[in-house]
Amino acid sequence: MKPDEPIVLTTDRLVLRPTCEADLEDFIRVGSHLAVARNTGTFPHPFTREFAVERLAKQMKSLEEGTGVCFAIRLKATGEGIGSTGFFGLNREHGTAEVGYVIDPAHAGRGYATESLGAVVRHAFEDWGVRKLCACYFMDNPASGRVLEKAGFVREGVRRKQFVRLGELRDDVMVGLLREEYQK
Repeated sequence: MKPDEPIVLTTDRLVLRPTCEADLEDFIRVGSHLAVARNTGTFPHPFTREFAVERLAKQMKSLEEGTGVCFAIRLKATGEGIGSTGFFGLNREHGTAEVGYVIDPAHAGRGYATESLGAVVRHAFEDWGVRKLCACYFMDNPASGRVLEKAGFVREGVRRKQFVRLGELRDDVMVGLLREEYQK
């Protein structure tokens, strides 16, 4: 169930709030890195303003329709936008949704993805009543796998040569987290 009140999540170092038009320039800056495009399933390279505008509109519509929420990740200390995270594709019948996250490479390796994903997982299970969260990451991106593992996700399978991404055949690792596993 979608919460009725405005959503702002905070952690020790981060503030997460639903994405909006004001996030466009940060989104373009983060999405323009080749490393980001290479490790997402959908970001084009080169990243375009048109794609960013369409994606932000889709994210805002998802929240409005109650099928998910994408959060802008901002540093609590400075307000700087460093990425985004959230869940999407909420299937109400099955109680499932998929999580994702993107961190500016200039801020990678500092635990921000782990910290923000933890807040999103808690929000999805506790406030939206999601039964299961899932995610996929490219096998040759073990850092993303570690983020998901730290959040409690369990490996469910590998889809070999599942995607052609920026001209490369890529294996896709599927992971999931059940509400009862989260509650332990």
